[in-house]
Parts: sequence; structure tokens; C-alpha cells
Amino acid sequence: MKVTIVTIGDEILIGQITDTNTVFLAKQITKFGAEVIETLSVKDTTENILDTLYRLENKVDLILITGGLGPTNDDVTRHTLCEYYNTSLEQDNEVLMHIKTIFANKGKDSSLNELNRKQSYLPKIAKRLWNRTGTAPAMWFNPKSTTRACVVALPGVPLEMKIIFKEELLPKLKEEFTSLEAYHCRYANIVGIPESQLAQKIAHWEQKVSKSFDLAYLPSFGWVQLRLSIRTNNSYILEQLDDAISELASYLKDDITSYDAVFSLPSYIGNTLQHKKQTLAITESCTGGSISKAFVEQKGASTYYKGGITAYDTEIKKALLGISQEILDQYGVTSDKVANQMSQSLKEKFNVDYTIATTGNLDPISTQGKASKGTFFISITTPQNTYSKEYTLQGNTRLENIEKATKLSIYFFYKIITN
Repeated sequence: MKVTIVTIGDEILIGQITDTNTVFLAKQITKFGAEVIETLSVKDTTENILDTLYRLENKVDLILITGGLGPTNDDVTRHTLCEYYNTSLEQDNEVLMHIKTIFANKGKDSSLNELNRKQSYLPKIAKRLWNRTGTAPAMWFNPKSTTRACVVALPGVPLEMKIIFKEELLPKLKEEFTSLEAYHCRYANIVGIPESQLAQKIAHWEQKVSKSFDLAYLPSFGWVQLRLSIRTNNSYILEQLDDAISELASYLKDDITSYDAVFSLPSYIGNTLQHKKQTLAITESCTGGSISKAFVEQKGASTYYKGGITAYDTEIKKALLGISQEILDQYGVTSDKVANQMSQSLKEKFNVDYTIATTGNLDPISTQGKASKGTFFISITTPQNTYSKEYTLQGNTRLENIEKATKLSIYFFYKIITN
């Protein structure tokens, strides 16, 4: 079963919003057993939408559309589908009552106008997919009974789209497409080995498994995820898939950090600290709290993360962390000496096992005092020692440098706690 996902809206094409709908739908459709062969973003005009439908109608089995079902004049998906199928709109009284209920629940200040009423008009040949959280129902066109592709139009609002997909669309897809092979994946996460070196270490294994399975390298900062996958309903082949990922360990020894589908260094570090019953505090200057945020986002962070200080201003560094004026005068605020004092002072104040400290000039353009552009220092204090590292970052913006500095700090800390 081949699928194309089409998102409609200028806001995506001009980069105003991030298209999260395609990510969700691609994951769900792949898990269901279908194959996404193409994803598109299309300008919300009748001409562009029609061109897309005509191009895809004999190329795929299912076209999933999100967006363009709102009440305003720039939402043209509903009318365009009428033109495509040579049909017209008719009012769905159940949808109209649902819309009235939604507005009534909003209170007296919310009045139902003619544009909102128009959302209850659906193409005559469409099968309605109920939208219990919003005013625009989804629509199912042309099921498998004809040779043209099945078309489903979903609202662009992510929450509404996800609920409709899970509650309404997925059960119907399972009824219509019953002979699909399920998509199965196995993962291995390897930290600290660059992608090219990893490929060399497992070349013999890769040569063997690639005859039966699809192998993908998914590199991230500081680690690589290997994904081994196949579409099958055969239990014997699934056993072979498990054996193949198990055999990988003999090539990488202790380099495989986990076999989780979803992996992140902050999560792995947090689990390590929890297991060892150790604690962490963080003080940040140039990174402004982004390292702390990366850890706090992880489940169970309260068991090991005790808090932090964002000491951006020099006077705050002096007042809260006790950074000496002598060190500042001699080395400047952007230096390994200041970073080390920050991490050591925080360890004493918070009484934790580990601390991370950052200071630097992440401006990509100008020098600040003694710190040239992009200069960045990390300091980590452990129960035994203090370690520091200097980097020169070359991002085009402050945000790029902050993101890079955050990842470098987390990776450096990973290397410290894993010796």
C-alpha cells in the first residue's frame, strides 16, 4: 500500500510554522504497514491542489491531506475536492448541531456566524470522519472500490488531526486494507563512535544483514542509531531480525549504549545517575539554562537533578558563586579559570555529586573583552576532580552556538561519568 502525505498551507511553505502533522502521519502509516513514498507541502489554491491530486491519483493507493478545512475564504480544500470529484456540497445536520454545541459551550461572547455554519457542508460523496474536538470533520473519498487513489482530508489542527486519525480513520483503514505486512524495526544506539568509523567496524555484519533487511544509519550529535527493519508477517523472519541485532554486539562489544527506539544522551545520563544514586546541579552563563532544560525534560529528573543557577551577569557570578575579582581581572569572565570556579562553587553550595558550568562568548560576530567570538568553556566537577574544555564555535547565529554548546556540554559530561 503506497501513501502520499500532502500538507496544505502557505504558513508551512514560507517557514512560519513547523509541519508536525507529516511526522505524525508518516509514523502512524508506517506502523500500520503502509509505505509512505512521498510527502508534499502545497500552496492553498485550487489549482495547486488539483494538480497534486491528478498527478497522484494513479500513482498511490492513499492520499492523506491535512489543512484547508477552516472557515475562512483561504481554506479551499473542501471546495477543491468537490471540483475534483464533480460533486457539490450539502449540509450535514449532525455536524451543524455539533458546531452549535461547541459555540454554546464557549459562552455568550462566542457567536456562531455564517462562516462557521459553512463548515457543516460536506461533499455529497464523502464519508464523514467525526471530529469531536473541533468544528471541521474529516472526509473520506473514493474507497478501494475504484482504481483511483483513496483520498482522506483531515483538519490541519494537530490535536484534532491526531484524534480523528486514531479514533476514526485508522479503524477504517484496517477494514479496507487487510493484507498489509507489518513494519518491524530493531534499534541499536552507539555513543562516541563517528558514523564513518562505525561503518568500518561493522562492515562484515552489514554485508550479511543487508541481504535480508534494510539498514539505516541515523547520526545525531555524539551518537549514532542503527535501524534494522523489514515488512513481514512471518514469525521466523522476525526471529532472524532479533538474531541479527543481537549479533551486532559481538562486533561492538560494550559500545552499544541501548536498544531503545527513542534515545537521547540526557535520558541515558539521567538513568545512569539514578542507578548510581548520584546527583547533578548546573550553572550556566552563555547557554542561559538550555542544558538544565535538556535534563529537566527527562522522565525522573527530580531523582537526580537538584537545581541550578543561571549566572549570566558578571556581578551575579561574583555574588552567588563567589567568583573572585582577581580571577576576573587576570583571565576575564570567559576563561577556564572562571568556569572551574563556577562548577566548584556550585558543588559546595548544592552538595551534589556532579556539577556542570558554562561560560563563553557565543556571539558569532563580535569579540567581548578578552573573549573572541565563539569562545566557549565547559567545566565539570566530579566527586574527585574538576575537568574543563575549551571550544571555538562557528555557528552563524547565537542560537546555533547555544545549541552546539549545549550538546557539547552534555556529551562532555557523558564522557566524564562513563570514564
